[in-house]
Amino acid sequence: MSETVPVLKDEHNQRPVPSAWRSTFSAIVEALKEEDFSLARRVVGVRQISAENAARIAGNIKSYGTSLPEEAWKTSACQWMRGY
Repeated sequence: MSETVPVLKDEHNQRPVPSAWRSTFSAIVEALKEEDFSLARRVVGVRQISAENAARIAGNIKSYGTSLPEEAWKTSACQWMRGY
């Protein structure tokens, strides 16, 4: 069983991606795999993005591919930034 990672608002340190956010990130990756680069099909809690950002993401995926294995959470990080 995996450890639950809490949401922490720490402006000074990177932390592991909280468990509560991981399913959203996984849903985004699935949308991108289906070439929904603007997220038009709606992932709950995520806004549709601009055509410019969608094109940038599409280019990144073309270069690096789309996969988000469970092991990704071992090295992924996030950091609270003054209100977001």
